[in-house]
Parts: sequence; C-alpha cells; structure tokens
Amino acid sequence: MRGPLVSIASQLTGLIQLAAILFLVGADNSTDSYFYLFTLGLTPILILMVGLMYPLLLNEERITLGGLRRIRWAAPASSGALVLGGSIWLSVTDSGGPWLGYLTLAVITNSVAQCAVWFRAVAAEAGGDPLWISGVALPANILAVVSLIFPWPNSGAAMAAMTFALALGNLMLYVVMRRRQVGVVVLQESPATRVGSARGSYWFLGKASVGYAGQATMQSIAVTLPASSVTFLNLANKIVGAASSTFVNALMPLVINQSTETTASGRKFLRLSLPIMALGGGALIVIAAVVNPELILTSIIVTCWLLTSTAAAVAQRMAFRFLDANASRISMAVILVVTAAAAASALSPSFSLNVLLGALAIMDGVTAALLLWALRDRTVSAIVSILVACLVYIWIATLWSSI
Repeated sequence: MRGPLVSIASQLTGLIQLAAILFLVGADNSTDSYFYLFTLGLTPILILMVGLMYPLLLNEERITLGGLRRIRWAAPASSGALVLGGSIWLSVTDSGGPWLGYLTLAVITNSVAQCAVWFRAVAAEAGGDPLWISGVALPANILAVVSLIFPWPNSGAAMAAMTFALALGNLMLYVVMRRRQVGVVVLQESPATRVGSARGSYWFLGKASVGYAGQATMQSIAVTLPASSVTFLNLANKIVGAASSTFVNALMPLVINQSTETTASGRKFLRLSLPIMALGGGALIVIAAVVNPELILTSIIVTCWLLTSTAAAVAQRMAFRFLDANASRISMAVILVVTAAAAASALSPSFSLNVLLGALAIMDGVTAALLLWALRDRTVSAIVSILVACLVYIWIATLWSSI
C-alpha cells in the first residue's frame, strides 16, 4: 500500500497547493500564465517519457539504450523551447503580466528538473514499482505550499517564487533517486541494438504527440477566454488527474507490468475503479448544487471526465502491453478532429470553459472506447461511448444557444 498512500499524499498536497493559489494569491493573469507555462513544460515529458518510453519498456519492441539516451536529452530541451514559445504567446496576447520573464525562467528550471525525476520514475514504474511515479510530485508540492505562506507583494512574485520552490523540490528528489539507483535495473536491461522493426516507436510517439499536443492546444485556446479561465481549467484537470492517478499510477504497475500475461487483472481493476469514480463525481455534483447551482453543468462534465480519464488510463496501459503499437491509429485521427472542432468552436459567441472541459473529456473517452473494444472489453467500451455521446450533446447544445 505504499504506492497508494504516497499517491494520496501527493495528490492532497497538490490540491492544497491549488487552494492556496486560489485563496491566498487569487486567480488572475499571473496564475493563468503559471498554469499555461507549467503545462507546456510538462508536455514533452508526457509525450516522450509517458507516451513513448513507458510503452516501449513494456512492449515486445523494447526501446534501446540509445533511444533512452535521446529521450533523456530531448525532453528537457523540448520543454524549455515550448515554455519559451508559450511565454511569447502570452506576451502577444497581453496575458502574461509584469513578472512573466521571472516566471518563464522559473518554469524552464522546474521543467528540466522534472524531466530528470520523471525519467527514473517511469523506468521504475515499467519494472513494477509504483512508489516513485506515485510520489513524483510530492516534494515539489510540499515546498510549493510552504512558499505560498509568505506574504508576497503580488501574484506574479508569488507564482515565480512558488515555481522556483517546485524546481528545488524536484532537484532534491532527483538526488535521492540517483543515490538509490531508482529505475537503473530496468534501464540497463534495454537492448543495445534494436530487434525487429522500429514502427512501434513511431506509432507510440505519434499517438502521444497527438494526444498531449491536443491538450496543450486546449490550454492555448483557454488563454483567449476571460482572465482566470486557464486557472479553473487546470483546477478541473487537477481534480480529474488526482482522482485517476491515485488509483491508476499507484496500483496499475502492480497489475500490468513487464511480466503480466493476460488482460484479466486489468479488466477487473477497471471495473473496480469506475464505480468509485462515479461515486466521487456524484458527490461533486451534489456539492456544486448546494454551493452554486450555476456550476451543476460543469460538475456533470467533470464527472464524465473522471470516468473517461480513468478508463483511458487503464486501457492505454493494457494496450501498451497486449496490443500492437498501431492500435492507436484510429484514436489519433479522432483526437485531431476533436482538437480542430474545439478550435473552430472558439469562434462562437457561446464558447465557454465548459466546451473545453467537454472536449478534453471526449478525447479521453474516444481513446478509452476504441482501445477497450480492441481489448475485447465490449461492455465498458459501450458505457464509455454513451458518456462520449452525452458530452457531444452538451457541447452542441452549449454552442446552439447562440444561434
């Protein structure tokens, strides 16, 4: 139970960090800038390490030592470039604020440190050890919360100081992981030369690039919405991520890893997780109805996202182990369509944060439904498809109100 406990502690600390940002700093352009740049810095990690390296450590087409070296250097370089580009976009849209330069430097520093800890944590996860990936953000989140206690003169200074605290926490964790040789055994077992075709790596890279680039595009679209929209988009994302990560990241490596032979345990795990997520989503809807009835629709969308995100996370891990790499080709096309539709919807007068939330939930839902169908779990695939249909209806109805 160390993995789940560490994951719960990490997610709770992250939620406390969000609460401190909202109530001690306040949602404004500076917090929007932080969340936007942080997401951009994390995107190469998700693409190259979670989306490419992890499945190639599980799949029969194992990644080579040379491939691992390239990922180790490409991820931080890409993170820095994306954050710098995002900073330019914020300047162009006049959304960054006077502390944008300091915040950009802090986010780049943190992104490089994040790459180092995620590289080792993902390797350990592929070997069946969920502890490090479960708590990969814990030290950084703790220091971030501590930094927000101080009375900073403005929100820009608070966000820059908090981000440097995140970087310090990640550097401290990296030192510990290096001393304990976390993930080294798994990394050393990778072959020196490739055996067979390299097509699998291209499929995994394409799928991850399309999926996470789509999410980054959603963040960029949110920048055009009223101030604090990016902050609340990331708040919803954090709620969804915290709930699914507590179960999936902390427990799935024990269920699906390099030695797993069948999908039976993964399917059972999915059937256990979804009802728990549904209960949590139901509680969220009730709270929204009591606190602010105007948030009921948003809470319904977030509840659907909780379910589709969990289903997608479990399905993708099973697919990495048991399906050919090209199994994701259909979901790639759908994600491109959803991203393009969200960008087109931004032209509507009724475009809102709910549309973006629904689009992100639909991305996960389509991915889950297609992969589960390929994994012969037709029942859960059908349930997720119904959720996607409901989300599409909400999307269309929201935009239709302006016609």
